[in-house]
Amino acid sequence: MSYLADGVYYEFIALACNARYTMPLGLKWSKRPVFRVYRGSGLYNILRDGKEEQLLLYAPLDPIDFYDSLMHRLDSELTGCAPPRDFIVYVSCTPKLLLSNQEYDLYECGDAEVVPGKPVPYTRVYGCLTELLIILTKLEAQVIPGSKALEYAENLANCVKRASPDKRVYWGVADEVLQRISELSQENL
Repeated sequence: MSYLADGVYYEFIALACNARYTMPLGLKWSKRPVFRVYRGSGLYNILRDGKEEQLLLYAPLDPIDFYDSLMHRLDSELTGCAPPRDFIVYVSCTPKLLLSNQEYDLYECGDAEVVPGKPVPYTRVYGCLTELLIILTKLEAQVIPGSKALEYAENLANCVKRASPDKRVYWGVADEVLQRISELSQENL
């Protein structure tokens, strides 16, 4: 399992195999990989009901897949427990609840199996757009204050645009996410 480095957070799309549900999710890789699921997210309720025995976490080739997951556009593409689109790597595991508190549940990604896909070089668009979506999900879960999020989000949206001058589709996604972050920031002041 040396494909992933210990002590590093990786961004994946979580796929709840039985529930036909997807959402972006960070996984801290180690001998016992762990992830947080914030209260109020759909995955929180799915894992809490105890019927989800397998979770698939996949890193997509295209960062727009993260946005499509957040908007639940990927859910209808699911067939069984396999990534619906091309991926860099995926991890299949059994979620095991370790800790529960007011904000989130902490799970171990037990019996984790790593499956490499298509290796691609890192792109600035991938990093900036992914970070922009992380801000949005944290604002939606109300775990960061809106006052701190907006300026950072604006810089990340500009990063997406500078890094993809010929791919306007990324610009549109960045603008949609930034608009939603702006709305949530006003609500969470």
